[in-house]
Amino acid sequence: RKALIHDVVQKGKVITPADVAHAARISKIPEAKKCYPLCGKFTVAATTFVIDQEFPENLSYASFAFGPPRHTFFIPVPITIDELPESLLNGEFCNEIFKRFQNGEWKKESELQAVEEKINTAFAEAVKSARTLLRKTNGKAKKDAAAILKKAFTKAWKTAVAASGK
Repeated sequence: RKALIHDVVQKGKVITPADVAHAARISKIPEAKKCYPLCGKFTVAATTFVIDQEFPENLSYASFAFGPPRHTFFIPVPITIDELPESLLNGEFCNEIFKRFQNGEWKKESELQAVEEKINTAFAEAVKSARTLLRKTNGKAKKDAAAILKKAFTKAWKTAVAASGK
């Protein structure tokens, strides 16, 4: 709560997926010993949806952390996605992340943030390209815009899998 409300809102900023990712990774709160972190043993965390103002049905997405937030990466998933990776659907990816969690193998937050920054920068560029296409076609190139975001998601997923050490 402090990370989101005090450090973000009171400073006049908008809460972003990166802010939520940071808050989700807080594991110790020295001044509140009875307060438990968001990252529990079997947590699958997600940020809120990012609703696009101009093309909500085409460019909106959610950033999900598949597995405990301190051990995985927040990955943007477009709402237009028509297929997810088998290793996500069958739980293989999450199981590997939970094994790392249970074995005490911690990644530094800076490492997680570096991967997320790479993923989010590439995804933002894809959204920008899809937006340009939709504007040029007065919103008619929906399938092509969805293909751009699907390609960006696939790249983000591969980056996360590679960075997870699997």
